[in-house]
Amino acid sequence: MTGNIVKTNRRLIDLSNNSERTVTTSIPAVMSDGLSIFGILNGPIELKAYIARCVTPNNATATTFILSSIPTVGVPSDICGASASLANAIAGTIINLVGNTLATPPVISPAGTAISQLFPILIPTGILKLTIGVGSTTGTWVHHLRYMPLDKDVVVTPLI
Repeated sequence: MTGNIVKTNRRLIDLSNNSERTVTTSIPAVMSDGLSIFGILNGPIELKAYIARCVTPNNATATTFILSSIPTVGVPSDICGASASLANAIAGTIINLVGNTLATPPVISPAGTAISQLFPILIPTGILKLTIGVGSTTGTWVHHLRYMPLDKDVVVTPLI
């Protein structure tokens, strides 16, 4: 084996892209409807985990949350069902995907500890954005992705 190149049965396989990566939004921000949080360039990813972490508390607005994929080519798709209300979410609360279907709502964990996502989700080149129901959060949130790039030149960047 030389670097990230492996020879198997007389063919070379490049393993340089076969590693999970993480990306986090740059600053805590209020979650508002249509807010773009990550850009995916140069190919699809396998989403392994998504977490939104509350940094400053929310008020009593009955905000709901959906994570959506807006592909460069193709039809927009929700990645999860609508969450329960984020009203009065305290700092440290996390929202995470756990389901085995795209209709499964995310879990809201006030204690900041939760079960991770069961299955990876294939997401094409494009943008991940939020669909927020009722009204924007008053608290600020940071967003985290753990993913596997499926093409050599894939780049995922925070948009906030």
